[in-house]
Amino acid sequence: GYNYIEQAYAQATADQSIDKIVLDIASFGGEAQGCFETVDMMRAVLGRKPTLAVVTNACSAAYAVATAADRIVASPSGYSGSIGVVTM
Repeated sequence: GYNYIEQAYAQATADQSIDKIVLDIASFGGEAQGCFETVDMMRAVLGRKPTLAVVTNACSAAYAVATAADRIVASPSGYSGSIGVVTM
């Protein structure tokens, strides 16, 4: 969940032995509640360490998290985008 993502990201940012952060994202979405707070937290420390989002599938909330990286690299056959899609 988002608490885990925030804790892991904060630890990686604070750890002097880590030069770069790689987000390995393979998700078709996630919960809206908490998503943008997590993205805001990640963006607040953007620039301290290079961050790369490697995307296999990143839709909706998963893509929102990917946007907190400095750079996004997506699989040609994967899915990505559509932040905030609602299905009824």
